[in-house]
Amino acid sequence: MRRRGRLGGPTHAPSGRVSTARAPSDRLQRVLAMFVGAGFGAYLLVAIPDLAPTARILAWWWTPLALATSIAPGIVLFAVSLRGSRAAIDRACAVCAIGYLVAAASWFLAWNGELATGVRSTWLVNFPGLAALAAALTFSARWTLIHMALATGLSTATNDLGRVGRLVMADFIPEYLYALVFCLLWVAATLGARRTGVLLDASQDQAVAATRSAATVQARDSERLRFDGVIHDRVIATLAAAGRDGGGDGLAEQASSALSALDGLDAEADPDAVIDTVGVDIRIRDTLAAVSDRIDYSAVVRCEPGVCFPAIAVDTLCASLGEAARNSVRHAGVADREVRALIDTDGLRVVMADNGSGFDPAAVAPERLGIAVSIDRRMHDLDGGNAHVLSEPGAGTTVVLEWVR
Repeated sequence: MRRRGRLGGPTHAPSGRVSTARAPSDRLQRVLAMFVGAGFGAYLLVAIPDLAPTARILAWWWTPLALATSIAPGIVLFAVSLRGSRAAIDRACAVCAIGYLVAAASWFLAWNGELATGVRSTWLVNFPGLAALAAALTFSARWTLIHMALATGLSTATNDLGRVGRLVMADFIPEYLYALVFCLLWVAATLGARRTGVLLDASQDQAVAATRSAATVQARDSERLRFDGVIHDRVIATLAAAGRDGGGDGLAEQASSALSALDGLDAEADPDAVIDTVGVDIRIRDTLAAVSDRIDYSAVVRCEPGVCFPAIAVDTLCASLGEAARNSVRHAGVADREVRALIDTDGLRVVMADNGSGFDPAAVAPERLGIAVSIDRRMHDLDGGNAHVLSEPGAGTTVVLEWVR
């Protein structure tokens, strides 16, 4: 069975794709981790001139160990921050923080009692704050402050012993407090940024919940309008036709269509309900008609009339299609809009395309939840559902909605 037109999308589909954005705290942690990782790389370059003079006062094994535990994890952190997951970044930060303490604590075991000459300080004292920043990205505030106190204390002690051979409290305490306060400024800012990320996550969750609630209300209103339309356009029309000399030869088909429409309305209340191919086609048409009467629609049916689809799948797909249609009418400007549906035994596929203004997917602000929640996440939350939103400035927008058994 075939209805008007043929299934297809735009001739040149835009290449830009919109996907669900990461949580604000994830993006913030990624940027901060990138900054900290780059800092470790920079301090490695700064430390190179001091490696040899410092190595002369230590056991042979300490310098390779210290580089492997205090610097190398920072380089790995930078790499992980570019593409890694949130969990991978957390692990890399923890290794950076703990690795620095290992290097600083082992210094006392490796020191041979001699003094470093030709250097202003031992190289390990230059970046306890970076290790503390790594701790701030993954540990609690309490453990971060404990780590910072240990890291700055150990590094200051190694520096004094390596330069003068003993700890002079009159020198050690001011140096330690200076390092502690200096690091505290950056650590406090990082902890504050993490807290801000958590608050932004909570705000986004509330916005998502509000958007879903609004979508539910909108779907309920749309269903009420659809019910009114079915009663007026199909049931009353069928009864009126039956009252006119039996209604003619087309009455049986008209009555069957009205019953299918009523069955579609019934399906809403039953989570296990199904909708046949005619009902699916009617539901898609009604969804588009509720948005605009200027959307060109056609469908191809590649299954027997008795094949049915879960009502939840049809409802979800139509709700996402309605959001896509409203977005097109609202943002695409003057444009031609077409919807091509494939109703197949194995599933449903609906492609909506317009030749309007389009947009840059990378420029979509994270707080814009229409696509992320009402289309993308809604379809991906459906078992077997999928959604793709593609667009380019000046090249229109294409929305592909799919459900597979």
